[in-house]
Amino acid sequence: MAADLSRVVLAVSAFRSDASVIALLRQVFADSCPFGAVIVVDSMGSGAIKEAIGREGWKAEYHDHPANLGSAGNLARRLDLAAALDMDWCCAINHDGTLKPELVQRQLAHAESGERIGAAYPRLVFTSADNREDRARSGLTLFSVLEGEPDGQACVEVAWSSSNGALYNLAAIRSGIAVWGDLWMGWEDLALGWQLSSAGWRQLLCNDVRLEDSYEYRRVSLPGKAIYMAEKPPWYSYYLLRNLLIIRERSGGAAVGLFGIAMRGCADIVATLLFRDRKRERWSLLLQGLGAGFRGVTGKGPVP
Repeated sequence: MAADLSRVVLAVSAFRSDASVIALLRQVFADSCPFGAVIVVDSMGSGAIKEAIGREGWKAEYHDHPANLGSAGNLARRLDLAAALDMDWCCAINHDGTLKPELVQRQLAHAESGERIGAAYPRLVFTSADNREDRARSGLTLFSVLEGEPDGQACVEVAWSSSNGALYNLAAIRSGIAVWGDLWMGWEDLALGWQLSSAGWRQLLCNDVRLEDSYEYRRVSLPGKAIYMAEKPPWYSYYLLRNLLIIRERSGGAAVGLFGIAMRGCADIVATLLFRDRKRERWSLLLQGLGAGFRGVTGKGPVP
């Protein structure tokens, strides 16, 4: 029997993504919406999503904010709103995410199969990285894209994973676990995973739930090897090390240590030297973020 999604909140992120969010909502409400509630959290919205919801008669809550929440603030707000409802789970999805209710049902079945499961994640398939699959994450890694482990298990326990397509246990959120929205952009999923684990909540990566993700990757060649690296604008560099340092401080070094942060910084410097444009701008922002992290500066930075 398929798992019942009527106790699941579908929570969609939006930012200057009216067309894709409206298309996703149209898909959700094309027949009978299987979810117990649908929430959209936007930043600096144009009003088009709200108008579409009203015009089509979709039973969806739309929440707009006058300032850019960033990815961390948006996820924090979605989970807070979901936790205020009389529901058990929240399925978080990005505006450009792929939604397949039958896969969410499979995730939910895994999530409800054991004790204290705080999150169930899909195995992401990165379409811009030659359909390679995200690894099972046990901590911070230099490169996240790797072929999935052929372990034959339906699920494996992990330390964290991407929030795109993740199914979160709202009992964990109501217990006091919260996304650190002041990270603004980057590594909020790592921080949330650490909080869940440290509070005794298990997290599962569902190997039999494969979900396409359009995260930006670019193929680059090294001697004897091809790798895929994130293809992001320069301003992301500011938040890369800053947020890792903030997470280290708040977790007492349990989520990530200085050595891991240093290695991640070195990897980014080398990747920029070899493959990226606007090198000086990226390095300057990386150093600014490093200084901000040591000073404990959070929230939206000077860029974008």
